Amino acid sequence: MTTPLRVLIVDDEETLRTHLAAYLEDSDFDVTAVASGEAALNALAEGTFDIGIIDIRLPDIDGNGLVLRCHEICPSMRFLVHTASASYKPPDALAACGVRQEHVMVKPILDLDTLVQAIHRIA
Repeated sequence: MTTPLRVLIVDDEETLRTHLAAYLEDSDFDVTAVASGEAALNALAEGTFDIGIIDIRLPDIDGNGLVLRCHEICPSMRFLVHTASASYKPPDALAACGVRQEHVMVKPILDLDTLVQAIHRIA
């Protein structure tokens, strides 16, 4: 039996965060879900993650900045950006972290299996 991928969800919308976490747990991922960038950094201080699903608009740290900080702490971590902005384009700085336009998931994700597939593609 293989070890499940560790996924960190960072989104300040509680209902959305809870829904994503439950779906991913049911899909055999080891999930930690937090509401802020500070909580994400605290989670990273306690362990590593394979995948980060990061909202861009967070109450404390901009999601782009959070991806950069997470990448510094855990360089092997891969990222999906989860945003309500259909016009979001990852800045050049995120390219160094492996984030490309195909790693942007626009809220709401109507078929969460597409999220599961995206996680497997970047893992």
